[in-house]
Amino acid sequence: MGVKRVVSTVILALILITMLVSTFNIEPARAGYVLGRTIYIRADGGVDPPDAPILRIGSTYMLTGYVLVESERAIVIERDNIVLDGAGYTVQGKSVKYSTGIYIPGRRNITIQNINIVKFERGIHIDNSSNITVSRSNITNNWISYYVIPLPPIIAHRGEGVRLDYSSHVTISGNNIVENYRGIVLYESSNISVFGNKIAYSNSGVRLEGSSHTSVFGNNIIYNVEGVFFSYSSNNTIFGNNIAYNSEGILLFYSSHNRFWHNNIIKNRVVLHEAGPNVWDDGYPSGGNYWSDYTGVDNKKGPYQSETGSDDIGDTPYVINENNIDRYPLMKPWRLTPPILGFSITVSPASLTIRQGGSAELTITIVSVNGFSQPVKLSVSQAPPGVTVSLDPEQVKPLPYGSEYSTLTLSVSATTMVGNYTLTVTGTSNTIIHSSVNISLHIVPAPTPQVPTSTLVSLILAGIIVAIIIVAVIRKK
Repeated sequence: MGVKRVVSTVILALILITMLVSTFNIEPARAGYVLGRTIYIRADGGVDPPDAPILRIGSTYMLTGYVLVESERAIVIERDNIVLDGAGYTVQGKSVKYSTGIYIPGRRNITIQNINIVKFERGIHIDNSSNITVSRSNITNNWISYYVIPLPPIIAHRGEGVRLDYSSHVTISGNNIVENYRGIVLYESSNISVFGNKIAYSNSGVRLEGSSHTSVFGNNIIYNVEGVFFSYSSNNTIFGNNIAYNSEGILLFYSSHNRFWHNNIIKNRVVLHEAGPNVWDDGYPSGGNYWSDYTGVDNKKGPYQSETGSDDIGDTPYVINENNIDRYPLMKPWRLTPPILGFSITVSPASLTIRQGGSAELTITIVSVNGFSQPVKLSVSQAPPGVTVSLDPEQVKPLPYGSEYSTLTLSVSATTMVGNYTLTVTGTSNTIIHSSVNISLHIVPAPTPQVPTSTLVSLILAGIIVAIIIVAVIRKK
């Protein structure tokens, strides 16, 4: 009898569980395993195929499991203004030709973060896109080997961790980019910020081809065949990096007017081929670069190194060639302290007066601090009842060391209470950095409507004429 009760209890429990699952529509957890299919984030916001391990939360798309693909591309982004958060999961390929982990074609305002990309020909390919951020991700082992024929066959290699083609305003920060054939490749791209990454154990670390206005700073570029490679690239800045233990640390081919300072150039050499003049220091007393093979001494100080006393700057320049000279080589390695990135907000005018029923426009300026280049979402709070606000655009992305602008329109209804108010404009970045500024708003009464003298005279004359006509009509009767 006791056994029957136990069995009955178990059956009842199973029935209840089944009913609960049916009632609340509980689905089994996805395995997060996709084989042989490309995942698309469509322009309309949908995910194709719908059973792909991606959860959409507003404008954020989050991986919910491991992704393994045999298709040419793993994830293709067709929608602007989104965040793809890997949640620490891995997207893995099969190390085959033409394969890409994440493909971003012709997009704007995309953030890729917290994801592992392995075993593709191209880990992340950003093509003809702008305002893109790649951060806090592991991008590793992206290269392929293949035979080149005719015979005898030759084994060749190619592949990139992150590749940019014809793109601008891209930030690559805080990533582990190692064991790729080439770490980061910029082709015909500009206004790129590469900072705080580890770029190591690759054939080529940071490679610029026909690119300009790019900042490379605060990176560990170590144990590569080529550390930093420029080809037909000018007006770039490279500062505060460890460029160490590469076969060739810095290579410049037909490149000029680039700036290098505060880099630790250790146990590798600089190669210049048809390279014009470049700047290799930040002036005095900031100094130039640390060169492990520099043999000078530090007995003098001053801008001409002619004054008595040391200053941790070599007394003689470090000469690469006649057009490329570090005038102030550092005697000690530069201590890499990642800059505190952020932004500031100003508004003009900061104080204004608007009449009831009126409106006004203000200019909001967002300024990059220490190379900050992340999307900043703007909002306005504390507007009184009857005051509507409009931001155009609502999200901006300043260039590294540059500025971006938004127009704020304030519209005051005719019934808004007269008085003094304080509105707050707040900027929030994807990295949870906040900055705000206040606006003083004075709302005054609308002017009392007054009839112009000419209009009043016209009305009086019209009234007299009408009166005369009425009198004439009455007399005829």
